[in-house]
Amino acid sequence: MTTSSKALIKQLLAIPMVVLIMMQLLFVGGCVEMKVKEPAVVYPALIIDPEVVSNLEVEDNVQFFTEGGKAPYRYTVVSGAGNIGLKSGFYTAGTTAGAVKILVQDSAGHSAYATINVISLEPYQLQINGPAEVLTSDCQEFTIHTIDKFGNNARRSDARTITLTGASLGAFYSDLNCSIALDNNQFELSEGDTDQPLYYKNNVLEGAPIEFVAATDGLSNGTHLLEMITSGVATKFYIVPISGSITVGPTGHGIQIQARDATNAVAASYSGTVRLAATGNAAVAGDGTVTITNGYGSINVSNLIAEQVTISLERTDFAEGTISDLSDTEIINFSSDVVEKVIFKTITDSTAGTPTTIEIITVDGNNNPVAHDIVVQLQFSDGNDSAEATSGSMDVSIVGGLGSIEINNNIAEVVELAIVNTGVLTYDDGGAAQSVEFFFGEIEKYVVLNHADVAVNGTANILVQAQDHFGNRVFGHSGSVSIATTGSAAVGCSGILAIVDGQSGAAACQLTDSVAETVNLVLSNPDLASGVTILENNTVAFTAGGLDHYTIEAPTTVAAGNNSAEVVIKAVDATGVNVVTSVNCNSGIVITDDSNNSSFSQGNVVTFVNGEGRVKIYNEKAETVQYTLTLPGGGSCAIAGNSSSDNTQFLAASVTNFVLLKPTDTIPNVATIVRVEARDQYGNINTFADNDTGYDIDLVDDSSDVTIVDNGIDSGIATFNVTGAVAEIVSLSMSIPGGSNVVSLSAPKLLVINDCAEEGFVYVQDGPFCISKYQMDSAGGSTKNSLPKININRADASAACVALGGHLVTNNEWQTVAREIIAVASNWSIAIGSGSVNRGHSNSLAPNSRLAASDDYSPCAGYTDSRASTAICSDSVWHVNRRTHTLKSGAIIWDFSGNTVSWVSTNRSSLTFDAAGNIAIKNILLAHTNDMANFGPGSNDSNNHNYGTLLYNGMGLEGMVRGLSWDSATETDVGIFSASVGNFDPTFAYSNVGYRCVIP
Repeated sequence: MTTSSKALIKQLLAIPMVVLIMMQLLFVGGCVEMKVKEPAVVYPALIIDPEVVSNLEVEDNVQFFTEGGKAPYRYTVVSGAGNIGLKSGFYTAGTTAGAVKILVQDSAGHSAYATINVISLEPYQLQINGPAEVLTSDCQEFTIHTIDKFGNNARRSDARTITLTGASLGAFYSDLNCSIALDNNQFELSEGDTDQPLYYKNNVLEGAPIEFVAATDGLSNGTHLLEMITSGVATKFYIVPISGSITVGPTGHGIQIQARDATNAVAASYSGTVRLAATGNAAVAGDGTVTITNGYGSINVSNLIAEQVTISLERTDFAEGTISDLSDTEIINFSSDVVEKVIFKTITDSTAGTPTTIEIITVDGNNNPVAHDIVVQLQFSDGNDSAEATSGSMDVSIVGGLGSIEINNNIAEVVELAIVNTGVLTYDDGGAAQSVEFFFGEIEKYVVLNHADVAVNGTANILVQAQDHFGNRVFGHSGSVSIATTGSAAVGCSGILAIVDGQSGAAACQLTDSVAETVNLVLSNPDLASGVTILENNTVAFTAGGLDHYTIEAPTTVAAGNNSAEVVIKAVDATGVNVVTSVNCNSGIVITDDSNNSSFSQGNVVTFVNGEGRVKIYNEKAETVQYTLTLPGGGSCAIAGNSSSDNTQFLAASVTNFVLLKPTDTIPNVATIVRVEARDQYGNINTFADNDTGYDIDLVDDSSDVTIVDNGIDSGIATFNVTGAVAEIVSLSMSIPGGSNVVSLSAPKLLVINDCAEEGFVYVQDGPFCISKYQMDSAGGSTKNSLPKININRADASAACVALGGHLVTNNEWQTVAREIIAVASNWSIAIGSGSVNRGHSNSLAPNSRLAASDDYSPCAGYTDSRASTAICSDSVWHVNRRTHTLKSGAIIWDFSGNTVSWVSTNRSSLTFDAAGNIAIKNILLAHTNDMANFGPGSNDSNNHNYGTLLYNGMGLEGMVRGLSWDSATETDVGIFSASVGNFDPTFAYSNVGYRCVIP
């Protein structure tokens, strides 16, 4: 048996002394154990109140017990089935489902109650409930449900198909009126534990009891014994009412007569006769005598006339004790002949624009009208789509045999009508199609008819028509009208058009034009004698030649951030001027630009409408963008020739802020240039901002040893030469002098003046020593804007450092710098020790090569993708590929991981290694004394942090390199602690290995 019991225990009251209660539920085999752990001092005992233990199956068990206490509890079943040990607390459920209440007592007499909900087992057997006796002809309800093996109502997990047998001469039904018999004596017993009703009726008094049997797969059958009992003595006859009417004809309809007792139940024991009579023209079968057997009898009544008749009962030869109540009567309605078809009754022609009414009727086979209610549909059988029903619907509602619909047509024409069988008719449609004619009305206007486009230098024949109010040609009308044109078109007629039979001659007036344009045709001087005063003009379009090429017309200048700038692409002929309006392509032609910053807000696939396509361009960056087209290889949009290109210059918006950029570190008495940019809201430099346009800015320092020279603002950039006399960190900020345009100012920046003798070196406090700010270049210096030196062996690198008065960086010095870096918060994505340290140029992307360093305010310099944006990566915005790190002194060091690998002077054999093979820096532990000192961060930390990997190879090569490079096979190997040991020959020059120098 599966135990699903659960027990939860709650502490309600603690004694004044220090008491700790811990109630645990442990499942031991099929038994649920409840533990009460008590402290050493247990008196007086605690009062505890176990929560309800739900869903314990019958015959299952649960145990309450103490552990380590000196005041044992006693347990008693207060109510419900089952038993429990007085001290063991072992409760075994009985065979009856329901709630069980248990009393829990301690040695001091305190008590509490626990309630267990005992549930039934899985369904075992079907059970039928219902009365033991049923009257004949009575519809009686029974219920079916499932029980477990102990007779508890059991919940079903799914629906089941139940098959019933034992109906005998009766039948099983699904409704309480016993009118819908069960299909194959089967029904669905739904999931759950509710009783499901079914119904039984038997018109026969059977001598022996009837046994119902309910069966389904997997469960024992359910049975029920039923005895049929008779109704009372018959006291009256009853005519069963007929709903609706009886169709006229010789067939007629069966009328049922019942013998009923005083309770109005069918007297199934009665047999006898009674006579049925009818009024009017109705005929009762035979002589009207109805034979009643077991309380039931019937007789047929027919009528050839549609009328209402009354049927009643008459006496036969009654013997003593027979029924004398013959008062029941019924009214029967006999309908007209059966409807066989629907036909048109009246159709009247009309003038165009004037509605006409169509009448439709239902008839019998001889077209005699028959009262009938139905909905049919009218259809214009000739496919005419100008005529319409004024109501908007073609459905015709026939009530009492007659229906009508109003239709209208503004076009003078003959319209064919037909009646459609919509699927509701049970007889032939009948009724042949009919037609209605709409005539043209009185003349109202002269109209220049629409004309198809004409190619340049082609001929257009102009037609003028006399029309009524709805545009129908008025045949038989004669008159004249004058016509004139605009544009360059030449009129080939005298300007006077004769109207004959409602229209001018087919070639009476011709136009030609050598220019692609739309020409207006204007009527004047109407034939006043005819009474025509309304003139409707029109146009003729002379179209360009065939498609030759596409042109791009872009706005010359647009403000950055403008979201409505539009580029127009035109399909033109060989002249380059005439637009080929027949070009209506929606795919294949794509417009592109040469900028990574701009976008086409509605997509760059050009959709042409009448020879023109439009796309919207959006750019927040101030730059010049060139547009080009990509043409399809085939289709109506394809051409053989080239297409033009065009440019748009996006200009910076108004200045919104001055931005002070991170100044590059310097040494005492060597000036560094500090840059301030006048930017718009999108970060663009406003090149129109200078001292002459009302902008000015002052640079302020917090040191008495600093000299600042203001170079002014030119093309949106202000520069200052800043020189410090001593090594210190100087805070630089901005102020706006009076009279200058007031804009917002960015935060102050720190200028680090290093205590290093050599320019291009930065101070390492924990050394102390000075290390090259940049990877050394080919000239042997540490300078920005120069590519790092590569293809140099270790000895040559060391000699280059000695020439500067220093030495090649050692492994210990590398470790000192790396540990300073992780001690500075700005090098972390979140905070010190949380998140990651940036790893620099390391992922072989955009571009896949070594890069030169730049200004400190541009730490992602050299990237050609989105990382180059200051919104993605800057001195104040962290990015995993940021190429700079900040030292404790505040100085900036470039490419300490990534870009190129750096030689260190330390030999592999001079170090002792704890682990063989590659190991992630995060996996180096303090227990790895040597590896932690030589390559680790100095403390255990299982998080990655982008520290890199120690790549160890037992090849025995003496060379060691640190930092790894842009083209490392695995990006996660790259980091400030990364090292490769035993993989590099110090006498060999490698294409990705450079060096750094240290000056004491």
